[in-house]
Amino acid sequence: MGEINGLVKTRLDLREPLLSVFWNRAIDLLTQWDLDERLICLLDLWRQDSAVIPRVGLVDAGLVNLAIAEGCPLITHDERALLDLAYQRGVDCRLLKNLLEPTA
Repeated sequence: MGEINGLVKTRLDLREPLLSVFWNRAIDLLTQWDLDERLICLLDLWRQDSAVIPRVGLVDAGLVNLAIAEGCPLITHDERALLDLAYQRGVDCRLLKNLLEPTA
């Protein structure tokens, strides 16, 4: 699972028409892989651990909980809050920059 919306806007700086091409291809890929989308409820997150949302934010808390529930790795560019929380919770969290670096 990955946190891509922020990456698309801040890191890749995609604008139209490339932004539309990116999202259309992303949807094509998700459809091809037959991935299942899930809704994460704020009240459920709050009941599980109310202290984590003010500390790392709703999106990061939801991503970590979803990775735990699905047993899947989490890919992010956030080297601080999200990475720390994921490691604390035992989630296989990988930094995007490490995945993009060429291997020797």
